[in-house]
Amino acid sequence: MLHADWHGFTLTDLVFPTFLFVVGNAMSFSQAKYEAQGEGQFLKKVFKRTFIIFFLGYLMYWFPFFDVDASGGWFLKPISETRIFGVLQRIALCYLFAR
Repeated sequence: MLHADWHGFTLTDLVFPTFLFVVGNAMSFSQAKYEAQGEGQFLKKVFKRTFIIFFLGYLMYWFPFFDVDASGGWFLKPISETRIFGVLQRIALCYLFAR
């Protein structure tokens, strides 16, 4: 659990804020459509979209799901070695809290 070395501000530091900006922009354009729907339908869509984005991000980090050990046998990668809060998962949570 050591902090990464500081290499200055790089282009990759803009990825997460740019995606959050895009999500927020898209939310502002779709606001009128959601206002016409009922509260229950709106919340159902928000929770469903949050779950899908979070789950896809988790699966993409865990992929490939199998690994080969020293003897050549296949085994399922342990879930404990996967990163739960990657970029897509954080975007999903920001979307949930912003809606």
